Amino acid sequence: RLGRYAEAETAYRAAIERDPKDAYPWNNLGHLLQYRLGRYAEAETAYRAAIERDPKEVYPIANYANLLAFLHKQDQASEAYRQAASLATPLTRPDQLQNWEVLLQAHLWLGNQDSARQALEVLAGLASSGDQYALYKLREQAYECRRIGLGIALAELMEQSTYAGFLK
Repeated sequence: RLGRYAEAETAYRAAIERDPKDAYPWNNLGHLLQYRLGRYAEAETAYRAAIERDPKEVYPIANYANLLAFLHKQDQASEAYRQAASLATPLTRPDQLQNWEVLLQAHLWLGNQDSARQALEVLAGLASSGDQYALYKLREQAYECRRIGLGIALAELMEQSTYAGFLK
């Protein structure tokens, strides 16, 4: 938010140097490189490093899938989204936020409308009951889905949602 991206990059690289086996700074570096600095090849390398260090962690795989989709690498993106959805599904509970945004984007990309709708309903339900982080995640999904060509598909799901009035 402060625009201090060079400092953030330096901090992530220092964290990686301190603990090269930790997936989180690699994932966060990838996110910074992708969304703030537009250095997509480096972001891809960072996400791959995160996945290599923790292949069961959902978020680096989901972020990698999003990057591949943005770069129009459809087959690779689909495979990564399948992997992310497979890892995220057993971790989700209807009363908790964790991983529903991953499932929403992954299932939208893969064309699994019913599963995407279920994820949206959970996120919207939590957000409409005052969960500010769920609302943030919905806004984030609107942005990310629009970037990778899923904006209309998400908007259509939102219009069909039982929370359509809230989502407008």
